[in-house]
Amino acid sequence: MGRKIWAWVWLLSVSLSGLNGLAAGLSTEDSPELTLALVDSQGKSVTGATVGTKATEREGRLWWNLGGENTSVVSDDQGRVYLDGDKLFRPNYPDDYKIPIYALDEEKELVGLVEISRADFGRQVRIKMVKPCRVRGQVDSSQLCQLGYEVKSKALWVCNNAPRSSEFFLYQYSRHRYDRGSFEFLVPPGSYKIRAGASSNISGVYTEETERVIDIEPGKHELDLGVIDLVATKLAKLIGKPAPELEGIREWKNGGPVKLAQLRGKVVLLHFWVYFCDRVYPQMHKLIDLYEEVRKQQLAVEIILVHDGRFDTIAEMEAAFNADARLVKVRDEEWGGKNLPFLIALDSKEPARYLGGTTYLRGISWSNYDVNSYPTTMLIDRKGILVREFDFYDTPSALRELEPYLAMGIGDTIRGLGEFGVELSRDDAQDKMMLVCFWDMNQRASRNRIIQLAKQAKQLKQKGVAVVIVQASKVDEKNLNEWVKKNNIPFPVGMVQDDSEKIRFTWGVKSLPWLILTNRRHIVAAQGFSLSELNGKIEEVEDAEQ
Repeated sequence: MGRKIWAWVWLLSVSLSGLNGLAAGLSTEDSPELTLALVDSQGKSVTGATVGTKATEREGRLWWNLGGENTSVVSDDQGRVYLDGDKLFRPNYPDDYKIPIYALDEEKELVGLVEISRADFGRQVRIKMVKPCRVRGQVDSSQLCQLGYEVKSKALWVCNNAPRSSEFFLYQYSRHRYDRGSFEFLVPPGSYKIRAGASSNISGVYTEETERVIDIEPGKHELDLGVIDLVATKLAKLIGKPAPELEGIREWKNGGPVKLAQLRGKVVLLHFWVYFCDRVYPQMHKLIDLYEEVRKQQLAVEIILVHDGRFDTIAEMEAAFNADARLVKVRDEEWGGKNLPFLIALDSKEPARYLGGTTYLRGISWSNYDVNSYPTTMLIDRKGILVREFDFYDTPSALRELEPYLAMGIGDTIRGLGEFGVELSRDDAQDKMMLVCFWDMNQRASRNRIIQLAKQAKQLKQKGVAVVIVQASKVDEKNLNEWVKKNNIPFPVGMVQDDSEKIRFTWGVKSLPWLILTNRRHIVAAQGFSLSELNGKIEEVEDAEQ
């Protein structure tokens, strides 16, 4: 719904339409067959024209669609096209639902457009093919560029300027394909609605959709729309900045109330959700699986469900869920009969935003995060910065997506060393820079690094640097102590006791040996540098603290 229209290829739309044909002939039987007769302005049959319900410009060519299938038909030697109406109109379509039929003969430079409905079953529909108007332009967003984003995908669709008209032409651009940076489409005289949008390489960074009407008068054969410059969404302007605090929350379940400020040091997933989401978009079981794995691995991740404010209480929301047999079945079969284990927050009733039809979204927090579709998950890093929208397919992919935000990095407070069996006294650590070296005694490069560090021990102490070395995997403690004693290593030595992969991940260790340097407030200032760079890194820390 809503902005999810940009989701996987991030399409956008531009609507177009003009009716230049007439439904002619009498219905002789209740048949789903449709006959199209293509004729030019002289009444002569047009043979060899391509016919479909939508043409998409992608990779420098037109891709045709007919009734949801990636195909088209060509008018025969009498200018006729025969269609199966049952394949065009789904059973749930209302009787007055109309589908565009777009016909194009690029070689003869002829184009035609009609809309058909079930009332045309068994009839012959005449499509008048005329010289087209060539409409050109570009889709771009100077605002996204000013915010530092690259425009990755653009889209424009065209439909008839009438209520409930479907697009018959779509322009797609992706910088990963051989797409043209500008669009061009051919239409007969008429009134059309065009719609455009764009997205960046960051999930959640979109533009607002823009819509305009163009009128093509008879005899007009060229129209240059110039650059359609799209405005960035509110969410696009929020990403990369401190996440808005949760506001207007009327009730909590499974804990709370909490403020995002209290969760600094944790990665937060805000899942904006409505109770009936799993009726059409089953995803909650994935979030439950992720929650259980996060708890199992004791990862610093908090998941919060924020329901919009359509209910007065959470109990009322749960009653609505339990009264829906399809949702109860989803819980029993997809969720394994489990209840929601996360923190649940019920947003305010206002403001209420109308999305069309019977759809309203309610809540201050929903509004603050510019949520226009559901479910939508926002990723907030351990410093409280809104990173992007968060999409995942399963728990392993979600954990891979979270890895960069869970690992300790520059600007983070260094983790405690007690998990390695190292306890520094107040005098050892207070007002001192810290240098932590992860190494492996079974690796020659690591052993050499520790011996070289030991030779600089006196110099490092004079500069106010406390050094700790950590054996990055569990080894025989007796052998480790013997090696340390034999090589006169003067530093406290710790050892990873549990899952070495998990420890290296949370400490941000990408290879061995690995150096981490903090300032005197024990904030990580540098990591992953060589020993030859150590003195320079220490000088940078000292300069920054002066």
